[in-house]
Amino acid sequence: MKKQLLKIGLSVILCAAGATTYAQSDVWDFGAADLSRLGYTNKLTVDNINTNFYPAGTPAGSANLSVSNFTADETVSYVTKGSDRLRTNNESITRYDDNLSPAPAYSIAPTGELYGCLYANGLGEAKTRYLAVQMKAGESFSFVVTSNSTGGSTKATYKMADAAEEPNILATWDYDIPVSNEDDKTVAFFLQFQAPADGEYRLYDDTSKIRYYRVYRGDINNPLNTSLSLEDFSIKSGSDIKAVGNRIVLSNVKSNTEVNIFSVTGALIKTINTSKDLDFEFKSGLWFATVKSAEGQKSAKLLVK
Repeated sequence: MKKQLLKIGLSVILCAAGATTYAQSDVWDFGAADLSRLGYTNKLTVDNINTNFYPAGTPAGSANLSVSNFTADETVSYVTKGSDRLRTNNESITRYDDNLSPAPAYSIAPTGELYGCLYANGLGEAKTRYLAVQMKAGESFSFVVTSNSTGGSTKATYKMADAAEEPNILATWDYDIPVSNEDDKTVAFFLQFQAPADGEYRLYDDTSKIRYYRVYRGDINNPLNTSLSLEDFSIKSGSDIKAVGNRIVLSNVKSNTEVNIFSVTGALIKTINTSKDLDFEFKSGLWFATVKSAEGQKSAKLLVK
């Protein structure tokens, strides 16, 4: 079984001055967080959630308000068996359950550290409780999920099914059930799926209570802050960045590229815009870097000696 131990994410402040504009990728974040600085357009705005997620006449409040079947947009919708809830710390969302903790940690935290999840208060099923995503043939989608135990369950079993009259299971991911501890650490999982044909695809957990945090359009890098390891969670395109001794090396630059370097506390330390390869001396320590260009975007952890 695959496990990921997560820590609370980083709070990042970006400097907009001199930033290059890039095409935004779609994300559906259930906390309505603004992720534009990371190159994503969040399709789940506060207005979208407040308008579409609840039956007409549902009063505003934060205690145990259940979502209805809803259609967020032409891509994402949800089918419920009842008692499913939106859990978030975003108080601009007028109808929610504030029992969010613990939440997954992202390599770079959402703006204002706003988190949210769509919580299935029962087992999922391919016909009666699932998150539906409309995909085109060959298109990839990525998901951040976790689950709560129910009925003594110790495993999370995520399944992706099609929308046939008798749904076919196309992918399965099995994990030990996520847990939290006194350090408020939690376990969350990053799933990716590529559609074999145009159609609707349904994600659910039929072993435990799934919590959907984000849906990304595309085969993206893992956005979770899994540890202070030196993995390069990168999209398979764009420039490369790494630490070599006391220097940071940027290579494979093909177009205007923006590099942002952050401390482990999330403070922006340096911003560079370049259209050519470069390397430069940098202070020793562990740093986070984001690289954005027309070819793609990526994040990396850099150990400078």
